[in-house]
Amino acid sequence: MKKLLTILLSITMLISLFPQLASAAPSNNFEQELTKYLKKVSNVRGFEVTKDDIESSLSTYDESIKDFQSIDDLKETLGEVIKADLSNLDTIYEDYNLTNEGLIKLLHENGEELDDYIFIWDLDEAVYFYTEEGDFEQDPNFDQDLVKYLTKVSKERGFAVTKDDIEVSLDTYDLSTEDFESVEELSEFLGDVIKADLSNLDYFNENYGLDKQPLLQLLKENGKDFNDYIYIDNLEETVWTITGGDLEGEVADDLLPIFEGDLGLTEEELQRLEDHLNNFGRSSFRSGNSQAT
Repeated sequence: MKKLLTILLSITMLISLFPQLASAAPSNNFEQELTKYLKKVSNVRGFEVTKDDIESSLSTYDESIKDFQSIDDLKETLGEVIKADLSNLDTIYEDYNLTNEGLIKLLHENGEELDDYIFIWDLDEAVYFYTEEGDFEQDPNFDQDLVKYLTKVSKERGFAVTKDDIEVSLDTYDLSTEDFESVEELSEFLGDVIKADLSNLDYFNENYGLDKQPLLQLLKENGKDFNDYIYIDNLEETVWTITGGDLEGEVADDLLPIFEGDLGLTEEELQRLEDHLNNFGRSSFRSGNSQAT
């Protein structure tokens, strides 16, 4: 599942950085450290970088400065600063076959300037979008293949599934059918269909401790109609939100001994790890979805 894979990837990365993470208590002088960070970033970038500029960069990931407990966490999320002499943009030039002049021209064509960007990751994301947008060409047989796909999904789900239903599912990720080159790519992204006999819902029992009836009851109690869901991933997104991301069963059984035993985490450290997972997981999930286009 997309969500679970994101969590496991996040955990793997966090464990590799864990000595720094576990020892870093929330800073009591965050604002002072932020001021120092802004001064340092301003020196590297070559012009004044303000708190509002940082908030603007974070908003791309639906994050805010208030979501971070330390400047180190903030730095890791924002990444490397673009140097004033642009000497650290070689990767972007190579990846997108651009010169400095070509990069500036590309941004100008889209109403932007290089000085609009402070961090390499933000610039890379923009260049990726602008270069891929013009090259995108949907399969000429897309509509015909979509009809066949809808027939197949309808049979598997047990009721008629329309293109509008697919659009609703994709809207969860801020996408539409127009963002996919082929129906095959669309199918891979949407994932497994919930079977009409509900025989493939064991995943929720294994990872959230929810059998079929408790799962249905959970949805009902939260004003959700099970028949509104076609795909396992969309259903998991709702379950994840309702349960607050509480994993149970096999996944929890495997992870808790690592956190509590092998790593010897205190309750406070576990809470900080959970906060990091939530922040990193949300960003990774969005990033993965945006690259599907």
